[in-house]
Amino acid sequence: MALWLALPAFVMALAMKPGYAGGLFGDLVASEAANTGDDASPRAPRSRAGRERALADQLISLCSEPDSCMQAVTNDSGYFQFDDVPPGSYTLETLGPDGSVVSGSVDVDADSMQGVKIVTPSAAPKR
Repeated sequence: MALWLALPAFVMALAMKPGYAGGLFGDLVASEAANTGDDASPRAPRSRAGRERALADQLISLCSEPDSCMQAVTNDSGYFQFDDVPPGSYTLETLGPDGSVVSGSVDVDADSMQGVKIVTPSAAPKR
């Protein structure tokens, strides 16, 4: 009888997410404005001059150390998401359509979902 009463509490404990986990989501876009000498950044402002286009099926890596990475792939709208991320400092990295590596640092806080926008140079030549 005591085991039956303890079982629901055990099942509830398994179903709860760890209290320390956070999350990261965002958009990956290519911008002609990024070709004018602006640095690409995972913290780029949302009001960029120029046209932006979403980058679909792009691999995004979130690394705390070189050999400790999580990966996600963008959807058709350039959206990506990482769930259950322990708090800390990470490097966010992807390839731009011109083949350049775009990376930057991002801090993930406990118990929150944070958004970023990654703006890469477009594949168009610089003017």
